[in-house]
Amino acid sequence: METNALFAKINKLPEGWVLERVRFGRSQTASIWIEGGKVIEIGRFLKDDPNFDFDWLENVSVAQLDRVFAISYFLRSRNSGHTLVLRCSVDVPPNKQDRVEFFSVQEVWEAAAPFESEISDLFGIVFSSNEKSMMSALTGEKGFGGFPLRKDYTAGVPLGEDG
Repeated sequence: METNALFAKINKLPEGWVLERVRFGRSQTASIWIEGGKVIEIGRFLKDDPNFDFDWLENVSVAQLDRVFAISYFLRSRNSGHTLVLRCSVDVPPNKQDRVEFFSVQEVWEAAAPFESEISDLFGIVFSSNEKSMMSALTGEKGFGGFPLRKDYTAGVPLGEDG
């Protein structure tokens, strides 16, 4: 399915689900921005509806853009080979020691578990069903002393010592 045909199907989604539909970067991959609070509902629909059938979560990535984290879910249909990037955002907390809570998509795609665990350790985004941090197992209880992929991270400075 080419991107325009996928966008035609996306246009038929319930009102308010899609905030923006664009191509992902310079690629032909379709990308939609959604309200973060609807990520589980929309994810389940995109997985279960035979018109979409996005049954495979290939990757989850996060980028900090000023004061928001942009969360991108890279989806694929194993039956059709179609791809879609599902995107949403969550505010960066004002205090760099604070974590952010967000919805886990593990109940939709079990493959989300390691991605969410890594994101939790590196950005401080705690997903609702993420029970164990992978990095804490690797780095010990002390961890990194912060969230190393945040723009305000200072390497080697324990939390609270840099202001």
